[in-house]
Amino acid sequence: MTVHPALEAGNHTVEFLFETAEQMIVSKDCAGKLLLFLQDEAKVMKDYSNVFFLEEMIDGKWGEYEEF
Repeated sequence: MTVHPALEAGNHTVEFLFETAEQMIVSKDCAGKLLLFLQDEAKVMKDYSNVFFLEEMIDGKWGEYEEF
């Protein structure tokens, strides 16, 4: 999972590797809720566009993870 926590602030990203898709989805949901809390409730960060890219290993190559 690659997180772009503030597209407007530059090309800063952080990557996370998980053993299962379930771990990745739970982490995405938690991080997304935390970023919204920091932005909307705690008011400690600007109104940024936070983006998450989810990928999975398919035949030895990284490809987009499609949630069903």
